[in-house]
Amino acid sequence: MLRDAGLLTSRRRASWVYYAVVPEALTVLSNLLSVHADAAPALGAPA
Repeated sequence: MLRDAGLLTSRRRASWVYYAVVPEALTVLSNLLSVHADAAPALGAPA
């Protein structure tokens, strides 16, 4: 699922599969989460 989303790459060596994070995708995901975290109320804050 993460590979299909473009967050990971993979390569097969015999019976092993090696996965690596795609740095550009991680940056985009981090920025997206930051924007939403800034807009969301703080956890544990009084309502």
